[in-house]
Amino acid sequence: MKKIMLLLMGFLVFFSCSEDNADTLQKQSIEKNLDLESSDPSPSSDRFASCDYVTDITVSDLGDLSAEESTIIEHFNRNALFDGLSNYSEIIYVYNDTNGKEFIEAIADNEESGLTTLRVEVQSQEVESQSASSRFMISLSMSADTCSGVNCSKCSFTKDGGCKCDKIGSINGGASYCNHSTSC
Repeated sequence: MKKIMLLLMGFLVFFSCSEDNADTLQKQSIEKNLDLESSDPSPSSDRFASCDYVTDITVSDLGDLSAEESTIIEHFNRNALFDGLSNYSEIIYVYNDTNGKEFIEAIADNEESGLTTLRVEVQSQEVESQSASSRFMISLSMSADTCSGVNCSKCSFTKDGGCKCDKIGSINGGASYCNHSTSC
């Protein structure tokens, strides 16, 4: 009988402690959420996760975006969807004649999986045309696609919107493919 009573008391003490611990964890979680809600966002944190955000840039030549690269990279950095990406390179304008859509594509280092190819849908219109030069307004949206390789060191977009592996990582590394993700 004493053994049963001791076991029962031990169970009650254990259950009581774990209930207190759960209450404490829940209170800490609520306090943390309240702290996050009440904190003022700093002016430098004007990052967007909204798919409604659009910014316009003017470019001299759709075939050479080098003069506007820093503005385009700033747009990528403001997009919370690209967290974990850095060192953008190979920024190009692409017109997909299959679906009539325009994109700016780039390659970036991905802290989780090596290189990632990304693209942002754009709309361009000619705003100024002179005999030797043209200027175009490009609207950059937050709508984006990414291709991240698995045993693939270079992914690219296909005409139908998917991804393909252009450069296999290692023949000993198993199957080579690219994961495609879309936002907005």
